[in-house]
This record gives sequence, C-alpha cells and structure tokens, in this order.
Amino acid sequence: MLRAATPVSWEGQTLTVELGGPMRAVLQHRAEEIEKLLRGIAGRKITLEIREPEGADDAEKAERPPDATLLAMEHPLVKQAIELFGGRVDRAYYKKKS
Repeated sequence: MLRAATPVSWEGQTLTVELGGPMRAVLQHRAEEIEKLLRGIAGRKITLEIREPEGADDAEKAERPPDATLLAMEHPLVKQAIELFGGRVDRAYYKKKS
C-alpha cells in the first residue's frame, strides 16, 4: 500500500508522501499503524503526512463515489467487530447492480 505512494520530503520527523484516489483514504486510515512500523525501522518517532498529488483535478475528486472501504469502516457493526476482534478492514467493494 505504501509502495503506491510517492515520497515528497523527509524533514525532521515528518515523512510526506503523495497518493491519490481511494488508496489515499485507506493509507490515512492506517497511518498510525504505518507510523509504528516506521518508528521500529528508524528508531525514533516518525509522523506520516499524506497529501493529494498537486495535479489532482477538483472536478475529478468531486465525481468519485465515496470510498467503499471508508464507508465500511464507519458502519456500526463493522466498528463493533473491529473492537471485539481487533481486526481491520482491508478492502470493501460496492455491490454490482444486476
């Protein structure tokens, strides 16, 4: 997932990456988990800053449907399952209309 992001800068304790589309939302949701991994690698606290690529078109952003994974993570039953079982939502998809 982080492989799809483009590193922009590393200043002090902040790693800034650019990532567009639905993967950006998923990466933001897992930022804390990734920061823990970075802390283990670097041996110090690292803050991950995720931003939309500079060339992203506002009209294109507005036309995208809401990210299915984020919607799933906000559902009360999913939240409860995550709390009870310590899981996470990797992917969610919209059901295709038949």
